[in-house]
Amino acid sequence: MKSPLLLSLGGRQCAYAARRRAHPSRGRALASTALESLKYQMSEVDGIKVASRDLPSCTSKLEIIVRAGTRQEMFPGLSSALSRYAYKKTESRSALRIAREVELLGAEIFCRHKREHIGMGAEFLRPDLPYFTELLGEVLTKTKYTAPEFLEEILPSLRHLQPSESKVLAADAVHALAFHRGLGEPLFCTFSGPTSKYLNEDSIAKFASIAYCKQNIRVIANGVNKDELHKWLKGFFADIPVAPPAEAPKLNFAPSRYYGGEERIAFARSNTMIIGFPGSSLPTSGESYKPELAVLASLLGGQPSVKWGSSFSLLSRTHINVPNIRIATHNASYTDAGLFYVRITGSAEGIKDGSAEVVKVLNRIAEGKCDDNDVAKAVAQARFSIYEASQNINGGLEAAGGMLFEGGTVLGIEDITNGIKAVTPEHIKEAAKKLLSAKASVATVGDLHVLPFAEDIGLKV
Repeated sequence: MKSPLLLSLGGRQCAYAARRRAHPSRGRALASTALESLKYQMSEVDGIKVASRDLPSCTSKLEIIVRAGTRQEMFPGLSSALSRYAYKKTESRSALRIAREVELLGAEIFCRHKREHIGMGAEFLRPDLPYFTELLGEVLTKTKYTAPEFLEEILPSLRHLQPSESKVLAADAVHALAFHRGLGEPLFCTFSGPTSKYLNEDSIAKFASIAYCKQNIRVIANGVNKDELHKWLKGFFADIPVAPPAEAPKLNFAPSRYYGGEERIAFARSNTMIIGFPGSSLPTSGESYKPELAVLASLLGGQPSVKWGSSFSLLSRTHINVPNIRIATHNASYTDAGLFYVRITGSAEGIKDGSAEVVKVLNRIAEGKCDDNDVAKAVAQARFSIYEASQNINGGLEAAGGMLFEGGTVLGIEDITNGIKAVTPEHIKEAAKKLLSAKASVATVGDLHVLPFAEDIGLKV
């Protein structure tokens, strides 16, 4: 005899199925309405391209994406240093005043640099949009690049950010192997080289005068009324120059090219091995965008998506069979290129066994020895990840900025997920074949006496 609980659950399921049959289009209509609200509205304000969406929320987020990442910098360390000058001192505000005003409004400000851009912005209550638009415009046009700030605050913070973990060293190394210049430049400058030769308050100010111009800036906003945003951008961003000075050096916008290779770095604290291949770019980049790699990344995975379970991802099973390691698969997407990589961290012995298993799994996929059900699950998870990121007020702003730079628009979520939905097991098989036929980028950091070479695990470098 069934328990009352099971009978109750069974009755609910039957009632739910009956409602679905009675109203088959209601769920689709609600989903369609939700997707429409997630779309960005494209516009332009005095030469600055803007993407905004008025999400129903009590808070707003405004971010300025500046094409001045480590890829574009003329000298090492400029992008990182410039991002740390934000909110320090302007012609009309001290750093202390900025901090106190932001605290009084209960908001948060940020500025970070990435490989392709600097992202500065704020998250605040909706009525405070005028103040933060003014503040960001002031940072872009009226920051004072003085020696005391550089010597007492910027330089010590840059030294503090020296890579101290094997996974950070390996990430920089694998990008350098894959792309050499541009995307291959280290994310954080190192002071073991002649950094002081290039880095000072004058070189940072010169870099800012080149980077902070309308042709290098995109504005991304969540939870903001479009017309109100335009009103304040016109008022507070009017002083931003259209283009850099004619005599100024040019930023690096050379197209990315994939190379590959191997680098080994001795490191005592921890062990990391990153195995990289040519990846997929952002969805607006044309032929370099490969949606099947997002599915392959989900299929390989590495960490269980269900607590205390092995999940469906192929490498999560390796994670259980090989102790003392963590495996994660990602595709780092950039405007004109991408890096598909598997990162393994943990004990040197575990990484030795785990890396060999990674290559074996890739070979099995390339031979077509992969369950179609696992591919279907990977497609579903890849789509879910995109939907989840898009509905978060913090999600996708930097990717939206990249798409706005490269394609002049931000693709709708449905446009991206439809491409992923069309991926088949045959696509995955061909993608794995292409990865294995390409020259790999392998960065190994840690106990080199134990950690394997790329050739030891069957990779071509």
